[in-house]
Amino acid sequence: MRVSASPDDPGYLRWIELVSFGVQVTLNGEIIEKVITADEEEGFIIRIKCDDDGEMIVSGYERLEGSVKVTWGQA
Repeated sequence: MRVSASPDDPGYLRWIELVSFGVQVTLNGEIIEKVITADEEEGFIIRIKCDDDGEMIVSGYERLEGSVKVTWGQA
């Protein structure tokens, strides 16, 4: 399954749908926040870059690879 908050992505769902459905993304068993796109089959996520304190960095996104799981109903 692929989900994304990016309108140009094939897995696009509006942000409000993602929040209301309670989507949770894990990478290698760790909950990941600030995810833009998650793809279980291809094994990657794209998220907003953050500093060591978890604060967003304006300069872009990062792609992380591993075992991705998308879970619904976590709201």
